[in-house]
Amino acid sequence: MQTDARTDNARWSGLAPRLALLAAVFAAFGAYHLLNLPRYPLHDLAVPLDWAIPLIPAFSVPYLLYLPYLFFTAIYGIMATAEWKRVAVSMLIVQAVACVTYYFYQTHVPRPSVPDTALFSGLLRFIYAHDQPFNTFPSLHTAQSIICLYWWRVLDVRRFPVAGTLTVMIVLSTVLLKQHVLSDVGAGAVLAMAALFAVERLFPRKAPATLYDV
Repeated sequence: MQTDARTDNARWSGLAPRLALLAAVFAAFGAYHLLNLPRYPLHDLAVPLDWAIPLIPAFSVPYLLYLPYLFFTAIYGIMATAEWKRVAVSMLIVQAVACVTYYFYQTHVPRPSVPDTALFSGLLRFIYAHDQPFNTFPSLHTAQSIICLYWWRVLDVRRFPVAGTLTVMIVLSTVLLKQHVLSDVGAGAVLAMAALFAVERLFPRKAPATLYDV
């Protein structure tokens, strides 16, 4: 019974900071939408290669799966694992750096017309209607998907192949839907790697973690 009591105490003592970090992460996610309005000057980073990439509306499906993927990883990683601090801080770094960049250097991607007869064209119109074409550099779809992929490799390697496939499809969708250009994707990948590098320096692994480490 003593062991059970200690376990319960550890569980509850770790709940408040986990909830606080989870709230901070979701607040940071929401900050993106506050900045996704046109300010001037707007920068267009597209190069000829970007417009040589075809528009494929079917990639609307993985593009829309980004938020469930991100939210589930955040909630599970912060509320149910020993890596909760690292998961939260890596996501916060990505959001903070991206939002500062959006504020001081706002980019946009001109959108093509959506073909009426294409499969999933309705989903693509939904995306275009609800996601403004600003704040594209760096790509958060790319950066946060890579963050999620890294943490699934750490948290549950059995899920890594599924997470890997989903991450690749999400990253591809950003350019195949003309939501981002190649430089946005590259910057998102660099941002994710930098955030993970920073987290490993901020929270060095001195010993194997346990679920209730705080």
